[in-house]
Amino acid sequence: MSSESLDDEQLIARGLGGDEQALQSLLVRNIPALETFVRLRAPDLIGPRDSVADLAQSTCREILQDLGRFQTGGPAHIRAWVFETAARKLQHRRRPPLAQ
Repeated sequence: MSSESLDDEQLIARGLGGDEQALQSLLVRNIPALETFVRLRAPDLIGPRDSVADLAQSTCREILQDLGRFQTGGPAHIRAWVFETAARKLQHRRRPPLAQ
């Protein structure tokens, strides 16, 4: 059965079991919503330095790195985790650099 034919809960279970294809499919499904979230929450961060796609990709990379901390809770939980990760990333990018 291909990853595209699985629902989000099945993809989460497979992803947590080490199936990288399932994780990729799960993130790809969430990219349009993630890009909309970034576009609406951070229009000031979109420009020559970072595009919406760059910020979404960076968020997905961070999610994959932190996968071990994810606790299952269904599709709504993964989407909330995606948006929370993006919100933290955007907040971090807005912080002024530390004075040296």
